[in-house]
Amino acid sequence: MKSLKAFAIIALALVGFASCKTTEANYRAAYEATRATQAAADSDDGLDENTRRLLAKNSRQKQVTHIVGSDTIQYVTIFGRLYENQSVERLPQFSVVSNAFSQIFNAQALCKRLKEAGFENAYIFYTATPDYYVAAGGSDDLSDIPAIIKALDKAGNPGSRKGFPAVIKSGIKR
Repeated sequence: MKSLKAFAIIALALVGFASCKTTEANYRAAYEATRATQAAADSDDGLDENTRRLLAKNSRQKQVTHIVGSDTIQYVTIFGRLYENQSVERLPQFSVVSNAFSQIFNAQALCKRLKEAGFENAYIFYTATPDYYVAAGGSDDLSDIPAIIKALDKAGNPGSRKGFPAVIKSGIKR
């Protein structure tokens, strides 16, 4: 009788463990439910998934705030390199970024539109991920940045979306 009870307990335990087994279908269903929830929450912001990812990554970085005259400038530090054949010789310490892309052809198209809008010193820099940032201008002096932001606002922020323009400090030591 004792062995019959032990056998019944073991059998029930095995049935219980087998019924809790996770399958790929369960993972897929949970993943799809999460994606649907995210899409519903993010559907009204007008951002594509790559831009949303960049903004989320940048928001996790330490943001520094400086007062420049009557303007408050917030920036994050990113390690990047100047993309080839640009209108600037080197990546400035501070860049006013109009938008960011994961595809270089999108960044080149925006850079061209910025130059046509009067930002002759517009340039592209990239990170190791690679993410391509399109800057309307930049300077080694933080006090020059508010003028670039105001000029970009006055031009209607060509190509900018939510979260932009943004000020990014180059992580490269000078």
